[in-house]
Amino acid sequence: MTTQGLTPLQIKNAKPRAARVEIPDGRCKGLYLVVQPSGVKSWATRYRFNGKPRQLTLGPVLVLERGDAEPEAPAIDGALTLAAARKLATDALHKVKQGIDPTKEKRGEIEASKNAAAIRGADTVENLAEQFIERYAKVKGNRTWARSKAYFDNEVRPRWKGKTVHEITTEDVEDLIDTIAEDRPIAANRVLAVVRKWFAWMGGKYKGGQKAILKSRLRTAPCVGIEAPGEEKKRDRVLIDAEIEALWAACGKGEPDGRGGIGEPFGSFTKMLLLTGQRRAEVAEMRWSEIDEGKCLWTIPGGRTKNKLVHIVPLSTQAMAIIESVTRIARDFVFTTTGNSGLGGFSRAKERTNKRMKAAKPWTFHDLRRTASTGMSSLGVQPHVVEAVINHISGSKAGVAGTYNRWAYLPEKTHALQLWADHLERLVVGKPAAKVIPIRSRRS
Repeated sequence: MTTQGLTPLQIKNAKPRAARVEIPDGRCKGLYLVVQPSGVKSWATRYRFNGKPRQLTLGPVLVLERGDAEPEAPAIDGALTLAAARKLATDALHKVKQGIDPTKEKRGEIEASKNAAAIRGADTVENLAEQFIERYAKVKGNRTWARSKAYFDNEVRPRWKGKTVHEITTEDVEDLIDTIAEDRPIAANRVLAVVRKWFAWMGGKYKGGQKAILKSRLRTAPCVGIEAPGEEKKRDRVLIDAEIEALWAACGKGEPDGRGGIGEPFGSFTKMLLLTGQRRAEVAEMRWSEIDEGKCLWTIPGGRTKNKLVHIVPLSTQAMAIIESVTRIARDFVFTTTGNSGLGGFSRAKERTNKRMKAAKPWTFHDLRRTASTGMSSLGVQPHVVEAVINHISGSKAGVAGTYNRWAYLPEKTHALQLWADHLERLVVGKPAAKVIPIRSRRS
């Protein structure tokens, strides 16, 4: 047993043996150099507490080379020189004299550290963004959850990855929004709105929020006082006659060599948007079970409409002809590429359409809805009938009256949509519309 103090050279030259070896330091009571059979060296302090032997592991050995400076503020579990190990061993024995068990204290610190790490992991931007989407944004009837998720995935998470929500400051939000607003001001508005609602949800403001978990810990409101950077402009884009002709041609049959129109199913889908004036999602998820081919009616259930009301859409002879021409590859979805769901991949389809259409100005699928409603109005259809066609509730159909009148105006809607379809046919064919009789389905 070494009675003199250990030296850095002795520590460096200590050789491993077949079994674990403890070499006491003669200058510091209770301090041992521990050498494992693997050659790993560490420091430990032995002491007695309440009459029982105890051991406190201090940390791995650090041997300084000539000219290296002694590290400042040594800490348990950090790499320790001989001097640092002696200091920590002395501090530990001093705690024992004060009635404090340093080993138990260390375990408590480790547990607290684990708890803090667990809390941090639970409160990361990534985790709480995912919970917000699942517990709030995806609630029944919220049709914009996918857009909110895209904002988090593409804008928020890449910039705040690894941070907890408690670390997000007003400056962080301002920087995020300003960066997006440099070339996409309206997108910046949308991201700000989603982030603001997210923090409100975490504070327990909304049903399904993190009230029980976060309210006591969430001390910041980083979105307060931040204004939307983009000037919102209501879209008024309506396709002119020449654009409608070009669009219709672009939606025609495609050739194997890539020439011609975009083909099926997006060609028929786009034409149906223009003919009916209904929303993109409603047409994209049109079901065979929703169509009464004998009466030429399409009934959209309330679960698929924006206002949650059942909506009956009379189908013009032109619309019925398109439906009858669709090859049925799914049990219920009219327009599909997979057979198991409605259409998706609208951006790629629109890009293909644009290449063939060569529109002078940008347009969106929603602009087709506006084009249809504007077109019907220009043909003399009364405003309340146009609203009934596109399933808007305002004016004469607002409030309780709208609840009881949602089945009304069926003859007027039928006339309006047929009038509009005939007008479209005159545009794209260049002659008066023929009286097209819907072909009865021969499907089983």
